[in-house]
Amino acid sequence: KRIRVRDDLLLQSMIVATISFLLISSFAYDVDGFTDELDNFRGGMVIARGGVPYKDYITQHTPITYFICSIFALFGAGSVAQFRLSFYLLQSLIWGGLYFRHAEHFGKIKMFILPILDVVFVTSIFPYQGCMVLSDRVQGISFVALMLEYLRYLKDKQLGISRSLIIVTSIFVSFGAAFLSVFPLFCLAILVFIREVLYWRENKISIKLLFSRYAGLVLTTLILLILVFVYFWINDAIQIAYEQSFKFNLEVYPYYIGGFGANKIQPFINAFQNFFNVFKNGVIEILASRATGMGILQLILITAATACLFN
Repeated sequence: KRIRVRDDLLLQSMIVATISFLLISSFAYDVDGFTDELDNFRGGMVIARGGVPYKDYITQHTPITYFICSIFALFGAGSVAQFRLSFYLLQSLIWGGLYFRHAEHFGKIKMFILPILDVVFVTSIFPYQGCMVLSDRVQGISFVALMLEYLRYLKDKQLGISRSLIIVTSIFVSFGAAFLSVFPLFCLAILVFIREVLYWRENKISIKLLFSRYAGLVLTTLILLILVFVYFWINDAIQIAYEQSFKFNLEVYPYYIGGFGANKIQPFINAFQNFFNVFKNGVIEILASRATGMGILQLILITAATACLFN
């Protein structure tokens, strides 16, 4: 049909996904497996063979990354490189999907550069863990999808079906991959609550408007919660899943990592401290002529993130 590439959004998305995969796949063989990464592979293989997390595979980690790896195992992944390449493919497809959804709003150049910067910054700042299949990476890509929706929501104030599906799924995957996601999610929830209060000050409340605005969010949330409950209930693993994935993380695990998380306010405070420490240390190192490449990249990233807040 002689459609030009610059006019075909689907083709552009496929190109973005391909470039993202080619960039990140070069790291598949760079480093040996790490304990948490191998744990994800092992848990995925157990589930692929019909096992149930927490019942047939004892772990304190939340289960989403295990289920993701189980899909890779079902398709034949069995080595570190095969699991990594499978994850890179999934990640690249997500980047392509994000480009397709947001390119017309944020701009094609920005959405094209975003996955490239992700590869460059993550693998540079975290050269060892950045190329691994870790819950942190699953959490990270989920938050990117969530924040892109949030930024659009701030402008158009809409909560349609597609946005509700992406928001709830992103939250579900993020929390299901990393328990500590609850802290940034809580902060984001407060911002959304404030925005919704302002929205209802500008609009007359009615049952019809309430239903049309929140039905997608509520329905998607209920479906996912029911699916999780039914899965563990059928497999007689509700109590043991609660004890290992929630109770253990809340009451026991903090004492193995210097008490981090035992105080519920501490992670919020540490987040702000780390943010300003990166900026302060980066400036000091540059002025003292002892800055490293990693320090400069961290400073660029933190400065860019701060600039976006005022955009």
